[in-house]
Amino acid sequence: MEWLETEAQFKASTIDYITAAHERSAATLQSTEATLTSSLRVLRQRAMLHILWRSFTQRASGLDETLVAMSDLADFVIREAVRFAEAQVGARFGEPVGEESKTRQRLIVVGMGKLGGRELNLSSDIDIIFVYDEPGVTEGGRSSTSNQEFFTRVAQLVIKLIDSVTHEGRVFRVDTRLRPSGRSGPPTISLASFESHHLQGAKTWEHLAQVPMRPLSGSPALQDRVRGVRDAILRRPRDPDQLTADAYRMLLRLRDQRIYDRPDEQGEVKLRPGGLMELEYLLAVLTLRHGARLPLDQSLVHDDLIVLWAAEDPSLQPLVADLRRLRDWFFAGRLLGPHWFEQQGVTPAEISALTERVRTQVQTHIDDPAQALGYDWVEYQEQPVKWQN
Repeated sequence: MEWLETEAQFKASTIDYITAAHERSAATLQSTEATLTSSLRVLRQRAMLHILWRSFTQRASGLDETLVAMSDLADFVIREAVRFAEAQVGARFGEPVGEESKTRQRLIVVGMGKLGGRELNLSSDIDIIFVYDEPGVTEGGRSSTSNQEFFTRVAQLVIKLIDSVTHEGRVFRVDTRLRPSGRSGPPTISLASFESHHLQGAKTWEHLAQVPMRPLSGSPALQDRVRGVRDAILRRPRDPDQLTADAYRMLLRLRDQRIYDRPDEQGEVKLRPGGLMELEYLLAVLTLRHGARLPLDQSLVHDDLIVLWAAEDPSLQPLVADLRRLRDWFFAGRLLGPHWFEQQGVTPAEISALTERVRTQVQTHIDDPAQALGYDWVEYQEQPVKWQN
């Protein structure tokens, strides 16, 4: 209550004043795992109060502000957790030193999915990958270990600081399954191995996940290398028939897992056929298919991608507004419940008309081309990417 009365600035369009106050407070406190765990959860509580207030009172810009503010919150929390975790692990093992460069190494946290695209909503978890620059060993500590072991310990502490549930709640749920080899792969991976995996042996579904990839920590030079991997993935020519088959295979996998077979509630606009998930999946497929034509400075958020591809294919133009409406509906439904649709006069017929437009475009750009190649039903097996020479 004291914070609401003395510090809250609900007229501010960002949460910068909240994160700045946290930094000032952290500078005056003894930094321990317990104090940081608590302060990060208090930070989230204050940020959420600010974000919710703005989402209700700023009808014209509330959704955009929410997506940006939630993403800013996640970025800040991740950087704070990495800073603390590197110092904490370093107190025992010293500094990780590169085998070739002989320089201090840092952890690169790579944001994926909604976090990578700066589109986090109030209920989103955060998809991240942990990458470090070079192999090597630590120096100057009470004991020595490999850089991979050092950064694995850092990554585990980062996850604990953000994801563990205390009496003050958690900050975000953390998902690291998009790393190379998924759950079976190591928690951290060197940047060279990350580059080699994605440019030589990755599967198409992994490349689809790379579309919104965004580095969140590490030096500017290391972040540029990560962005370079993403750009090479998107712009490198590939076998169009295999991409069509792989995209169709993934779509069939989603449908076969029956994630769409939920009760047809009026508020379910994400997982239903033609819903938000299918539209975002279509944008990722189009971006891989036509990635060689991407402008060098192209934004990879969904709103900008749909504008780009609609400019090339006029049949996609209605989806520019449909993407926004689906996101508005999904956000409101999650926040206010399915009765919101009835209160706002959003009818089932209106939702069905919109999702049918999306479903038709998915059929046109994924199902029909695959079936024309003879893939009426594709065996569910993932094949390595074949680059076109």
